[in-house]
Amino acid sequence: MNRLYFIIVAIILLLNSCTEDSALSDVEISDPSIIAPYILVSRNIDENNNFNSKIEVWLYDKNGNSIELKKGEVRLNHMRMSLNKLPLTNAPYYSGENILSKVELNTNYAFEIELSDSKIYSANVQTQAKDLNQMSLPSNYNKQNDMDISWQEIYLHDKMDVQLNRFFMTNTSGGQSFITLNIPSPNILNGSYTITKDNFNNLDGNCYKAIITVSGIKNGTIDNRFNSNRKIISGYSIAKEINVN
Repeated sequence: MNRLYFIIVAIILLLNSCTEDSALSDVEISDPSIIAPYILVSRNIDENNNFNSKIEVWLYDKNGNSIELKKGEVRLNHMRMSLNKLPLTNAPYYSGENILSKVELNTNYAFEIELSDSKIYSANVQTQAKDLNQMSLPSNYNKQNDMDISWQEIYLHDKMDVQLNRFFMTNTSGGQSFITLNIPSPNILNGSYTITKDNFNNLDGNCYKAIITVSGIKNGTIDNRFNSNRKIISGYSIAKEINVN
């Protein structure tokens, strides 16, 4: 299972878990300022070394619910994106899987959002020139020590994070705890980062396993007539599972 999106991943998963179908889906919209697009173009390698990519466009209202354009459409590279809905909340979003099967490196992805008055608003993002790969970290980790991790290729992303998905046991049950750590710019340039031991020792139980994900984000450009929460990003992540002693 993919652990990303990163901020990519963490933010959009959190938003989508409580996102519902917006009341604005029932009306024709011509004012871009009431829409906050969140556009994600991502490449990811999960902890099982499976590669996947995705292109999604979410159109949020002021309450964080997603909009289906009643009269209008979303296009990728001049081709109409497909409308999808989350199974539990029926929240609508637009997917590029009907257009492209794979997100490529060093490639421009151009989006057009056409509203009910036929006016078109644009967004663009250039994917990273290099993938993160060959992430190095211990397969068996002693939580009495700090953990050094490193990765290749070194590429200056606009933002990089380490996400820790920690599995723990108590006397009666098990659980998971998720935390995101920002990687400072000097570490991005060096291709290395140290995860301190307290991140594995401050849980409600004994940590026995963790999935560690390094994510990089590159920002694109999007029409400033949309709501100020608008965003378009190209994200990449790579994950590894480790045993914790």
